[in-house]
Amino acid sequence: MNEKKVLQVIKKKSDMFTFGKHKGKSICSILLDDPSYILWLDMQEIVEFSDEIIEEAEEKDDSRDYSIGDMPENWGDLD
Repeated sequence: MNEKKVLQVIKKKSDMFTFGKHKGKSICSILLDDPSYILWLDMQEIVEFSDEIIEEAEEKDDSRDYSIGDMPENWGDLD
């Protein structure tokens, strides 16, 4: 059985990553620059984040897929 191991538990935005491409950076700065990375780490169960951090990452992530109901009314307008 191949169990995943959580590498870090992060509860506050002032906490720092201890590994990976953002090692040494605060969660606050990653929320601004790369929120999708936080969501990916959470989905892969590599890092355990507080609910507040995940909610903020979801709000700031502009790379997520949109369903048709989520699309702005003027999406696709050329003018």
